Amino acid sequence: MSLTRGLVLDVANQSGGAMPSIVTLHDWSRFGNDGAMTNVTWAQLASTGLWYPVYNGTTSIVNCGTNVSLAITDAITIEAWVYAVTLGEGLAGRIVAKNDVADYAYLPISADNSIGIYFNSTQYKSNAGIFVLGTWQYFVVTFDRFLATNQIKHYKNGVAIGTNIRAAAIPTSANALSIGNRVATGRTFDGNLPLLRLYNYALSPAQIRARYHSTRWLFGSPT
Repeated sequence: MSLTRGLVLDVANQSGGAMPSIVTLHDWSRFGNDGAMTNVTWAQLASTGLWYPVYNGTTSIVNCGTNVSLAITDAITIEAWVYAVTLGEGLAGRIVAKNDVADYAYLPISADNSIGIYFNSTQYKSNAGIFVLGTWQYFVVTFDRFLATNQIKHYKNGVAIGTNIRAAAIPTSANALSIGNRVATGRTFDGNLPLLRLYNYALSPAQIRARYHSTRWLFGSPT
């Protein structure tokens, strides 16, 4: 499957040039799930010129709407470069969420510094000690309910860091998908979230390694 065709969200990134819009976060997927930005600013890496969105930990949010393409049920990949200043509001700032009470959400977990995905309020987390503050990290989580075992897989910097088992589909609702917050009650992320991507299938380990190595130079090539 083409990586591009499987994308349902591919938020804007820009290296060099003028600062991007603070009104609309552009989605480069074929579905056009542009996000309305509230209290999100931009900063730029001096070394590579990459512009990245900054979430303030209290009021920042990007609302990407309720397009049916975001109502994912059988398989998903969430991919993000993450730089967290703190763990965010309530020590659980959402990287991306379609309301974890009835859909899916991806976030750091304060209890043991893991990172996890929620499906309908059920938590599936990586190994402990993975989520580190104050550094650029590349995280990916995949789910495919048709796999025989280990349907949920976690990765950091292109390397597998844990697995979980779940057989059920992802519940769906009419909730909007948000970046950096949870629309329903607020769990605001505190830090930077460039190059966020969502896919409607599970990327393979080889595809994840390739994605990491094709983008890590933008962040000083972390190992």
